[in-house]
Amino acid sequence: GNPDRSVVIGNAQSIYVPGDNPDEIACNDVLGDTITIYFKNKKVNTVDVVGNMSGVYSFLSLDEQDPDSVQVTDFALAKEDVVYSGHQAEFKLGQRTILFDGDAVLDYGTMNLGAGHIRLDTNSRELYASESPLLIDGSQKIAGENMAYNFENKSSAVLDAVTMMEDYYYIGEKIKRFDNGDLKIKSGKMTSCDKSEPHYHFWSDKMKIRMKDKVFAQPVVIKIGK
Repeated sequence: GNPDRSVVIGNAQSIYVPGDNPDEIACNDVLGDTITIYFKNKKVNTVDVVGNMSGVYSFLSLDEQDPDSVQVTDFALAKEDVVYSGHQAEFKLGQRTILFDGDAVLDYGTMNLGAGHIRLDTNSRELYASESPLLIDGSQKIAGENMAYNFENKSSAVLDAVTMMEDYYYIGEKIKRFDNGDLKIKSGKMTSCDKSEPHYHFWSDKMKIRMKDKVFAQPVVIKIGK
């Protein structure tokens, strides 16, 4: 009969080039201690990588009006890379998603993201992180409970988040970061106190911070102590 899985043990490697999306060229190259490939209807359905997992997902968007304008030979020069590592990864080919677990780390351009769990949707080019995600981009760091990131817009949204800029801490129910580094904060606190319960803080329902420029807030309330 037809096998339902194939297992590779010891310095295992899997290279996959999807061919079902006419709008992009992509390639995924992953290494791990053990790789299990699951089949469905005689096709690869899921790839599970466990132990010392690391790899690169490379993609290149094609011109929608002229898909022949980008040649395959230019892929190595024009592609964008998402470099990842962690304990385990599960590649769901039909859903075009990748799940990373166990001290997962993703690097994309200047962005570095670490979290206990990360889900990457290669179709929408969005990722979702949970279990203490930490986003680092240049000198800017944002930590929170849950995080979403869009590769096309290079923007992120973090729930129950905290970040620091120019000696001030900013805490909010939701912090949205734009590609130029500007921030929008919902129900935000601003303080220079590094205590878990700051001695004072400015509170505002809506804040907007322009990098190395200004802070806009409306309304503004100053609170002393708890």
